[in-house]
Amino acid sequence: MPGAMPGRVKFSLLLGFCAALLAVLLVAAFVLQPPWSWSIGIVYIGYDTWLLGYMVLSSYRALRLPVCPALPAPRPTLSVVIAARNERRDLPFALDAILAEDDQSDQILVVDDGSTDGTAEMLRQRYGDRVQVLAKENSWKARSLNQALAMVKSDVFVTIDADTVIEKGSLGAIRAAFANEPELVAGCGVLKPVCSRAPLGRAFELYQTFEYLRGFLWRVSWSRSNTLVLVSGAFAAFRRERLA
Repeated sequence: MPGAMPGRVKFSLLLGFCAALLAVLLVAAFVLQPPWSWSIGIVYIGYDTWLLGYMVLSSYRALRLPVCPALPAPRPTLSVVIAARNERRDLPFALDAILAEDDQSDQILVVDDGSTDGTAEMLRQRYGDRVQVLAKENSWKARSLNQALAMVKSDVFVTIDADTVIEKGSLGAIRAAFANEPELVAGCGVLKPVCSRAPLGRAFELYQTFEYLRGFLWRVSWSRSNTLVLVSGAFAAFRRERLA
């Protein structure tokens, strides 16, 4: 629409208003007497209630949207990158799941971030040429992924954690999403936590499951505005050309 306010300007104005309101409420909390000094807490409770309600309603509407039939599109190439440090025990589960996919990735790269448990040697002996290994000194995950990015030439760059076991068909779904949505820049898989079978582990798994559900419903809500606040580092996908 001609003359419409750009989204960046709207966001800046909204952010400025919220920051000013927060500053006023903080001052009020210290200067005013009860019950007016409770204003910041009351406003926060109201805001959080509205936010949760909006998230649920928006997610519900998004999930009810009809699925449009996929259009013929070029098949993008896809690489899977895992940054690992001392993950000799868990890595085989992650890699075996990737290698069992019907829609195989074009490249699997494991960045061994200074492991001291023989991870790199295990990978070479067990997987050979099926898995590419980059052994380097420990510099943590972000730098490991940046180094991997320079070695990947595929259209789609997928990162998973060393203890993430993907469901059957996950890579095919990622590839199809990027093929059918040319404007799609980043996405992430829905995660299901798996903890030990001990009573405490089961209790923690139940708690974490609801925490994850809230997080992913929140992402569904944001997707209605073509926005993704953050992606899950345990299973994320990016259009590589946008990362260069």
